[in-house]
This record gives sequence, structure tokens and C-alpha cells, in this order.
Amino acid sequence: MDKLNERIRAEVVALHPGVFNFDRATAARIIGVSAGHLRNCEWAGQPIIPTVKIGAKPLYQLVDLVDFLVAQRTANGQKMRGARTKKERLESAGRVI
Repeated sequence: MDKLNERIRAEVVALHPGVFNFDRATAARIIGVSAGHLRNCEWAGQPIIPTVKIGAKPLYQLVDLVDFLVAQRTANGQKMRGARTKKERLESAGRVI
């Protein structure tokens, strides 16, 4: 997990050298959602990524963006595709085939 964290951080830093706080549009582009989606989630009280406000402008820190991307990458590898098989359903119910 640490190697993945370092690799994603290096890629983001390579694309945006010297930047540690990102505006909403740039942060949205990095994580793959629209700026409006980020704004709507913040307004609803369920932000995808925590913000730091400078005046009235919300900024997203590099550390938080990297943590979000790492969490997304590791969560996607654990998802099942399709319906469970009959064997899996019976095993979860405690029955032996």
C-alpha cells in the first residue's frame, strides 16, 4: 500500500509540480469527477475529499487527494462482479455442498 501511495503521489506531483493545494476544478480532474459533483457533495454535507477553506475558496490538499485515490484503487480490486454462485450462496448460509 505504501508503494501505491508513493507512486500515485509521484504521478500527481509530476503533473502539477510545486502545487500542494488544488482548486475544485483541478481536484475534480485528478480524481475523475466533475467540479459540480464535488460542490454538490460538499453542499450536502458529505464531501468526497476534505477541504481547507482560504477565505471563501475551498482548496483540496495533495495528501487528501492521494489518500482518496489510493482508497479507490484498493477498493476497486475487492469488488465482486456478477451474481454469487450457488456454491457461494450455500456456504454463506452455513450449508455444506
